Amino acid sequence: MDTNAFFKPKLLSTTLNKLPHKSTGIKKRIFLVGSGRCGTTLLQGLIWAHPEIYSCPETHYFQSLQSNSRISQMLGISDAAHDQICNRFLSYMIQEHQLDIPDTLPRNVTERAQAFVHLMDTAALKTNNSYWLEKTPGHLYAIEEIKKYVENVIFIHLVRSGTDTVASLWDTFRKFNRENPDWEDAKFSKLDDIAHNWVDAVDISMSYLSDPQHYVLRYGDLVANTEAVMRRICDFIQVDYNDAMLSNYTKTSTHYNEPWHQKVGSKITNYNNSKFYEVFTPGQQALVTNIVNAVDLSRISMTNQEAHP
Repeated sequence: MDTNAFFKPKLLSTTLNKLPHKSTGIKKRIFLVGSGRCGTTLLQGLIWAHPEIYSCPETHYFQSLQSNSRISQMLGISDAAHDQICNRFLSYMIQEHQLDIPDTLPRNVTERAQAFVHLMDTAALKTNNSYWLEKTPGHLYAIEEIKKYVENVIFIHLVRSGTDTVASLWDTFRKFNRENPDWEDAKFSKLDDIAHNWVDAVDISMSYLSDPQHYVLRYGDLVANTEAVMRRICDFIQVDYNDAMLSNYTKTSTHYNEPWHQKVGSKITNYNNSKFYEVFTPGQQALVTNIVNAVDLSRISMTNQEAHP
């Protein structure tokens, strides 16, 4: 384990002194989470189009910030696995916003987390925004970690039907794998695992239904009643609704190169399970349905979210 950066006080001090100071001008820090292929990129585009809200492409920053190694946890340092994520984020901030910052950081977990907040605050204020939104679906599994390091933070959860989500994941990564035969990800190799992962993700989101720091909504409601849902999200964020959210949401499409983000700039459409019946055999359909039906999505509705301020 390379801990040199952590154990060199001069490097740590010099690095942090070059970072911008956290500003009190940020009203809310927002994390958008959910399972993969649940529509978070669309919702990010809608929120990002608001003239007071800054956002950026997925950072994955907190997913591997905390090491799984007990020794690293005791020392309070992250693993080498986080270096690439951290450096990619720093590179984006340097290139996109011309920030005078280092292109690497020490592996101290607390300092890396603070640096993330400092830089998001700075980017938001530099672009004349007083709110910022980070969208990485996998941050669903790092909520408690994020809450330890990010002040004045709120979370928006997007939940899509299990059949739609599983079909989209299966189809997207089968196509990607055919075009990239050397690519492999165990999370998408077994259909039942994908379905169970969706159940686990939705269970986490639903555990926060009564928490005022969290807003949980369904993708079906978003595409069927987009303006009404966006107005309620603005109420939750405590920012005035703006018509630009519906007219300018496609602007985020220029920030994504991955093939599974190709439809970001297209018209908002509800495909109503069409892919589920296209990509799965009757046997596969039965397998997926049996697993995802364990979750009662009726608990998530526009009505039961009205209690949020």
